[in-house]
Amino acid sequence: MTEVFDSTPRQTSGDVLGLGPCTVRRPTLAVERVLAVFYESDKPDEGAYVEALLSHTTLSPRLSYDDVAALAPEARMGLRELIGSVCELSPTSASSDSALLTAMGERQHLLIHRAQATAGDFSRWLSEVVGGLRERAHAAARGPDTAAIVERWTRRLAEAGERAQAVLDFKEQQPLGFVVAEVHLEESFELLLAVAEHGDELMVATLESALVTPEFVELVRTAVEQPGLLDASQQEELGTGLELVLQRRWAAACRLLMGATEGMVWDAARREQVVNSSQQMLKTAHPRRPQPRRASSVNGLLDEQCGLNLEDDLRLFLHAQLWDGRAHDLRHGRVRGGERAYALWSLIALCALLDRERGARFMHEVADRIDAAVASPAASSA
Repeated sequence: MTEVFDSTPRQTSGDVLGLGPCTVRRPTLAVERVLAVFYESDKPDEGAYVEALLSHTTLSPRLSYDDVAALAPEARMGLRELIGSVCELSPTSASSDSALLTAMGERQHLLIHRAQATAGDFSRWLSEVVGGLRERAHAAARGPDTAAIVERWTRRLAEAGERAQAVLDFKEQQPLGFVVAEVHLEESFELLLAVAEHGDELMVATLESALVTPEFVELVRTAVEQPGLLDASQQEELGTGLELVLQRRWAAACRLLMGATEGMVWDAARREQVVNSSQQMLKTAHPRRPQPRRASSVNGLLDEQCGLNLEDDLRLFLHAQLWDGRAHDLRHGRVRGGERAYALWSLIALCALLDRERGARFMHEVADRIDAAVASPAASSA
């Protein structure tokens, strides 16, 4: 396949004065969707642009928009130089915020032009555009309103014809699309295609390689143990389930994590007045039927019309991948088999719910780790 996007390396590292060792990655087209509002503005705020750019592309240390804004000029310059290097810009592009904005705007225009002009890679470009809408969640913490740019890109997708719509339909219909929505790989769409062709086991193996490590499990356990969101029973169930994942004791881990994450969804539904203590769906009541419908399972809480307010890809993942018929049978002990997969789906759900409830960034961390797992020589030869 002809390479449309930048050639390797995808990331670079260096010592930055005041920060120490830093790693910066090239922005994907997903990140470019957030940044495009600056490129198209008549009077862009160069400082705000650089804060957004460096927050999204600095992998180590992780920096929020405000963290970048608080950097000393020397550290800001050092990070500008790293992003300029990995994006193959001229050395002068790092001389100021304004120079970097200009150079990156030209780069973004070239990437889009090349991607649109290469039919063989169109689906890959399109998947990055769709996945890029998820970056708005991070941008919303600080930065410009991206509604206008999202609307423009939606129009462009609609104008791209039947091929574009076919790719969109495929991605939107895949429950595992949520797992790779933020993967920092141009091949994320190809990974979904491979899963569709060869089965979920490919994604299961990728997730185990990427996430079942002491470092990642400890990150999640630390978030679980923080007070305020979960009660002691939930913390114990999740903590034990995470330890069992690390030991690869899938059957026990599956049931503990699946049950505890389901409890988190019920708690959220009660907090947000989707359901009451009698499991009645409060949004289903109307004058001609004052008695609300009853939620017989967690799937009822995921209803698009009367359930929790969730992003569509997360809703589909929870409804069709995690809590499908086999999952309920597994949790109740009616069947055997598939525990490894459902333990890992539950781990993803836990990360997504922690992001939703606490403003964490676990799905960004998941994306980084999937990226590394798929790009590793072992994965490439598998």
